[in-house]
Amino acid sequence: MTSFRLRLAGLLTWFSVAACGASGHDDLVPRAVPVPDLAPGQSPMRDGVTLHPSQRVATYAIDARLDPSTHRLTATEVVVFENRGTSDLTEVPFHLYLNAFKNEASVFMQEAAAHGTPFAPTQWGWIEVSSIRIDGGEHRAAARFVGPDETVLSLTLPEPVPPGGMLTMELDFVAQLPEAMARTGFVDAFHLVAQWYPKLGKRLLADTGDRWHCPPFHRNAEFFADFASYDVTLHVPSTYRVFATGMLAQALVDGGEHKLRFVADMVHDFAWVADPWLEETLGHATVEGKQVLVRVVHRGPQAPFAARHLRAAIGTIEVLSRELYPYPWASMTVVDPPPAMSAIAGMEYPTFVTTAGDSPFRSAACASPNLSRSTRWRTIGSAGSSRPTKRRRRGLTKALMIGSTPL
Repeated sequence: MTSFRLRLAGLLTWFSVAACGASGHDDLVPRAVPVPDLAPGQSPMRDGVTLHPSQRVATYAIDARLDPSTHRLTATEVVVFENRGTSDLTEVPFHLYLNAFKNEASVFMQEAAAHGTPFAPTQWGWIEVSSIRIDGGEHRAAARFVGPDETVLSLTLPEPVPPGGMLTMELDFVAQLPEAMARTGFVDAFHLVAQWYPKLGKRLLADTGDRWHCPPFHRNAEFFADFASYDVTLHVPSTYRVFATGMLAQALVDGGEHKLRFVADMVHDFAWVADPWLEETLGHATVEGKQVLVRVVHRGPQAPFAARHLRAAIGTIEVLSRELYPYPWASMTVVDPPPAMSAIAGMEYPTFVTTAGDSPFRSAACASPNLSRSTRWRTIGSAGSSRPTKRRRRGLTKALMIGSTPL
């Protein structure tokens, strides 16, 4: 009887969430400046986890401003890359993933149409790099698109970078978010910002020679990159709340905006969410006797489902840490997107995942595979793009989770 009542209550809640669709609010009001997660100088890694500089191949420092009225980002990016190969570095490719949503001619869109899942957004997405500076000199003209579309931009360097050398590049770019589709985008005021910045390809080192792995963005591909540190400052209206990969290190009022600085280490991607009506439900997982902050981010009408997602996240982190590899970061953010954002549901990024939505007929364990993939990125650097790899991943997660975690 208790189980029936819980299911009935969940069903009624689900209908109310689906019916409200948007926020359940009418007015935008300034939010209090959030309290940082970290003390000055504190690491975003879990207590007891130490890193050696050799584990970090690149660093990204990004400063971006979101204009919610146009769903557009204006940003600068400083990338530092170490050549750990045995040959000179003469070319550097960048992924420009958002250009997959620029028009119907991209590899991604053509493959989606061929598989019977075409997209017809009311707003296309794109990314445009206007400047690339090295040692103060402008080199944008030395960059060209390679491949069948505009999702890879390759830069010919003015001077070779020898083995062991460091390369610093400064980029200016504008990113237009698409209407929510395939992992990223917006619906009304809700923004899930992923694959949004120029991102280095992966430098593969081998006895047979060094080479870059930087393919165009395919429909069934996932993301392969070097581990890096991220220092990302986001400027958003003061009416918005923001959560992101890593942890909040600094929060300031800057005119009518909030200036929020997030830091993350030993990750190979950075995603974030911005919305005026976000709330959070907090808990902690225990890994090797240390606490990991776990937060579920949601709009108010979805609050009744938050506790289920939180239990699933905590249980997954603890079980996978015990059975596979101790979760190394100090936090995990689980975004429960509103019903209208189903196109970005069920995705994973380092320390940042989205649920597969809210339903009384679906176990909260749906968050577990995404948390599993996010954790697995820490150990091998890729979420895997082949179907056999995905089947093994899902099978492993089920074997570890079923019967192990109370959801």
